Amino acid sequence: MWLHFVGLEHNKMFLHMTTSETQWPDIVQQLMVYKYCRDNLPQRIVFSMPLNEDTPYVEQVDENVRLFRDLFGEEDTCGGSTPEVHLLESTQIAPSTDPCLSTVQG
Repeated sequence: MWLHFVGLEHNKMFLHMTTSETQWPDIVQQLMVYKYCRDNLPQRIVFSMPLNEDTPYVEQVDENVRLFRDLFGEEDTCGGSTPEVHLLESTQIAPSTDPCLSTVQG
């Protein structure tokens, strides 16, 4: 699993997890289900890092999201626990209530 720090328009950041070193066009397609990313279009991957297999992935991602929100602000950073838990090792995770993670309906 990889965590990508994706720079968006308007100096926004989205932290996105993929199952492998996914190519940029596929990452953009995955991000476009989020209103936050449609409102602030993806520009580039700023940084990518592998996630540690010994720690639950969602904990690592959420930790990085909290860090980036503390550094750059709640309104400028998005990502973390989402309803799309099929990438995670547990389906027991509650869907996020984070408004920036709202997805396309239908």
